Amino acid sequence: MKTYKPSTVCDYKSDREIKPSEYSEYLSSSKWAWYRSKILKRDNHKCTECNSSENLNVHHLTYRNLGCEQMKDLITLCRKCHKEAHFYDLNKKAKSNLIQSLEDKYIRLENNV
Repeated sequence: MKTYKPSTVCDYKSDREIKPSEYSEYLSSSKWAWYRSKILKRDNHKCTECNSSENLNVHHLTYRNLGCEQMKDLITLCRKCHKEAHFYDLNKKAKSNLIQSLEDKYIRLENNV
């Protein structure tokens, strides 16, 4: 795998739907590995919700900037919290405390608070 070096060039357009095959390919890229390592380090290798340090995933708070993510677009979650976040996204059930917390964090990051 080629080492990723940050640039201002985006590989994916944010104004179109990302195909599942493109997303899988992106998650296997050196670019995603670079983003993932930066987010894990920023979040001290802990889930930002439950503080677990096991089975960590980097979650997209938004897919608008896929391939051109800003640090505020990503957050570290453990597998359990990550599943809960996606369960809500898929089923639009009543908001859990986790989902509300993630939305609040995104708004704070968006506003640089």
